[in-house]
Amino acid sequence: MASTSFFVPEIRDFPVVDVRHVAEALLLVHEKPRAKGRYIRASYSIRTPALVDNLKSMYHSYNYPRSFIEVEEDIKLSSRELQNLGWTYRSVEETIADTVRNHQV
Repeated sequence: MASTSFFVPEIRDFPVVDVRHVAEALLLVHEKPRAKGRYIRASYSIRTPALVDNLKSMYHSYNYPRSFIEVEEDIKLSSRELQNLGWTYRSVEETIADTVRNHQV
């Protein structure tokens, strides 16, 4: 008898980090004399259902979870200090779309 298992994702905040953002932020802090310390490079935090909804709207043919498990953990990150140095970032939709495209190859 074959075993059937499935994954039920947790509802939580996921920091979205685009490697292009990391590279741009590293260059920025290298070029800004007033930059010091450590910086958070997460442009966004997105809840699991919102991430799934974004993916569904862009990629209709994939299978997506229909249910989620609620968890207590909440992580709040901010890239405000980098933004104060002039750092900007791509939209979460662009980051998700580019990530999926790169994994399709």
